Amino acid sequence: MSAFIKEFFSGTNLNHLVVMAGVDWITLTGETYASKMRVSAMATALLEDGLLMGQKLQRTSRNGYQLSSVDGLQWGTGNRGWMVCLSGQMARKHWLIFYAYSKNCTRLDLQATIAYRDYGPGIIEGLHKRAQELVGEPYAKHATIIQSGPRGDTLYYGSRTSSQFGRVYDKSKQSKLSEQFDNCIRFEVEYKKPLSGQIATWLCDKAPDEKGMTDKVLSWFFERGIEGPAIYSYSDNEPQMWRKESSLERKLSWLRTTVRPTYRQLKLAGFQVEADEALGATDDIQSIDNSDNKGKV
Repeated sequence: MSAFIKEFFSGTNLNHLVVMAGVDWITLTGETYASKMRVSAMATALLEDGLLMGQKLQRTSRNGYQLSSVDGLQWGTGNRGWMVCLSGQMARKHWLIFYAYSKNCTRLDLQATIAYRDYGPGIIEGLHKRAQELVGEPYAKHATIIQSGPRGDTLYYGSRTSSQFGRVYDKSKQSKLSEQFDNCIRFEVEYKKPLSGQIATWLCDKAPDEKGMTDKVLSWFFERGIEGPAIYSYSDNEPQMWRKESSLERKLSWLRTTVRPTYRQLKLAGFQVEADEALGATDDIQSIDNSDNKGKV
């Protein structure tokens, strides 16, 4: 168990901790020349960062797009425009800035990664058996559990070809970052179009915090008979852990966690003027100037 998770559990009587939640994969496409130029600049900068970190540049093709990729990023163009695929940390940090220039979101994976105090090899099998008891044959028709030894169990729900597909797996055994994800189980929902676009819109419009995204993921499984754990997140303060945030607090949190990183990325990519215009910052400055000059000859 990592030092932080161990310290957390030793100081509380809680059994579960949300380690992280958010977008884990997104596939975006666009068509216009203007969007391609902007996305190309941002993707190229991230590709160069990957190369500087010693990652190997790979080239592949998919659905008519010729793609260049490093860890967590695939980018390229085709006859229909451009495509970007982001995964893992790259998706969590940068999905929104690419989404702003896209026309379509064809896939989006939303995940919640949860540390268990009483972690053990039977957690996922227990979820599976409990769902069988609660739902019976309707659940069994859509669910599959794969027990793969060293990589831990994986529970699948639904069809990979459908617009919704769920996975529950042992993140501590399937991740290279064993220290970060020690004692962790990941709940993940893969959405394809048109639901992927609807989920992306929900994330932008509602700006849910970590707990809100976790609720979204766990609710998906709960509706299908798979009972996730009661949760607690890093961002909660224990004496106020169930206090509902005010509207102002949610807006300020959204500015800090979503708008500010996106603005910084646009600025680094050379689009500060466009970003200022999009935020209305130039309008505010112009309004002040007009007010100062009002009545002057």
